[in-house]
Amino acid sequence: MLGTTCVVTGTVGAGLLASGIGFVAGLVLETVTGVAGLLYIAGVVVSRRCSAKAAKHKAVFVLASAKLNTVHSHTTRRLWKTVIFLMMNTSLC
Repeated sequence: MLGTTCVVTGTVGAGLLASGIGFVAGLVLETVTGVAGLLYIAGVVVSRRCSAKAAKHKAVFVLASAKLNTVHSHTTRRLWKTVIFLMMNTSLC
């Protein structure tokens, strides 16, 4: 959207500047084009940087989830072994 705005306002502003009739309006449109272009470039840079960080975050999240599942599995298994051991020892008395 912002890229399209740059192209359209740049074209119209250049046309107004070339015609000489709308010199002030042409300067305003060219200023708007410059600002929109800078915003567009900044948006692309920020988007790329954030998407790279999001990919790293997703990888860390997957590893952490796998580790948590492993710990949970080991803890549950050990708890059941302890419960079974206690049940066997108390029934013998």
